[in-house]
Amino acid sequence: MDEDIRILQDMLQKSRVVAFLGGAGVSTESGIPDFRSENAALEAKRRFGYPPEVLLSHDFFMAETDVFYELL
Repeated sequence: MDEDIRILQDMLQKSRVVAFLGGAGVSTESGIPDFRSENAALEAKRRFGYPPEVLLSHDFFMAETDVFYELL
């Protein structure tokens, strides 16, 4: 695993542009909550006080960065 990380780090350092393409399958596999599952949206609102579409917005990230990262 350490070697894989070193290789990735080397590739990123040599790159001029990096693009990340992700989606629900990538995030849930990584342990990020899925807001489409049963009761997940309600749990997010109960826990953080905002619906998922607000929690995951750029504006929310800029205004409430700590809470945004707590979500993850």
